[in-house]
Amino acid sequence: MATVDLMSSAEHAEHRRRIKRCRGTACFAELALVMGTHSTNRLESLLYPERAASSKQVPALRTGICRQWRSGKVPSDDSVARALQCSGGNANLGYWRDLPLWDLLREPSELTAQQLHNVFVHLGPEVRQILFVMTMPDDHGEFARIDLHDGDIASLRALGTLDAFIALLALARIAHLVRNDQHLAVLTSSAFAILANILAKCRQLEACADDLFLCLTASFWSYFYLGNFQPYRGQELIQAHLVALRNDPSASCDVRIGYLGVEKGRSTVSRLANYFYSVLGGSAPGR
Repeated sequence: MATVDLMSSAEHAEHRRRIKRCRGTACFAELALVMGTHSTNRLESLLYPERAASSKQVPALRTGICRQWRSGKVPSDDSVARALQCSGGNANLGYWRDLPLWDLLREPSELTAQQLHNVFVHLGPEVRQILFVMTMPDDHGEFARIDLHDGDIASLRALGTLDAFIALLALARIAHLVRNDQHLAVLTSSAFAILANILAKCRQLEACADDLFLCLTASFWSYFYLGNFQPYRGQELIQAHLVALRNDPSASCDVRIGYLGVEKGRSTVSRLANYFYSVLGGSAPGR
């Protein structure tokens, strides 16, 4: 199940372009939110004041660099440094440019177990406390991973932070590599359940929500078939949850939108569905 390639060559190419757009758009949103303007010309003038027009007779030497970010161009180290400087240290483009989420959205075959382990090491202490025996490395600079249990997945979901979301996706990637269908089902669905919370807290990701959802669907959720689940219906659920969170931060998302299914037949579908709902609480809905 976990090794089936669900995308054509053209879809792979578009998927990679979407990831780049997500990355660049998140960086643009970070700068725009901090500087209080979404004008690409104004933002470029703030980053590169030497390019601004010195008089009415001298045209501005703009390159459209901020506009290019939203099309998938990655901010350079120079732009990252200038953003920090002009914002008084508040616009951290480097954080969003180098977010591990972008790597996790790549095709599963492009990531190794060691790369995934490195993702966990750089997450916050609240997540490391759940995933590692010790939150700090040992004398050899290594982190000892605990065996993953259902309670650990529930704890990550309860955190509802961006780091927890990234951890759920990275764990799903590991489950994919070792072909652990049960954990893959629960982890991907848990990530779906808190996505709206992440978008509500991170407007940088909300700015690229449409592309992000399609990337997540292609890279994670499409490896299971949820009875009534289609990408656009899923987007509607996330958007509805996001609206609800704006009105009530404690609003929860009902992820029980169908049976989880894999390619191994109806018996596995039922087994995984019942396992999923027993872990997250409640019972599987009828067909």
